[in-house]
Amino acid sequence: ERLGVPFYDKWLINELKSKFNVSTEEVEKVKGVKIMYPVQVNSVFVQLPREVWKHLQEFYFFYDWDEDKDVVRWMCSFDTTEEDIMNFVAALVEIIEERPR
Repeated sequence: ERLGVPFYDKWLINELKSKFNVSTEEVEKVKGVKIMYPVQVNSVFVQLPREVWKHLQEFYFFYDWDEDKDVVRWMCSFDTTEEDIMNFVAALVEIIEERPR
């Protein structure tokens, strides 16, 4: 324990931040997706077209955060892998590319 934070908790926080740095970098590359707030620990709030997030929810669980503004909250946990994140982003890109313009 150091500065009142057990080592495991400190490790977990760093691990989650690392995972979300990967996801944030990947999500920022996707057209039509806007990260709404600074990413802190294990949640990312994004704005994207309603039909995109509704379709994505058929495959992945996440909450709509502000439905009026089409903002959703994506979360990861200690056991989320980089592969999980890349698969999620790939599904997001596929859905966006499929939709009529």
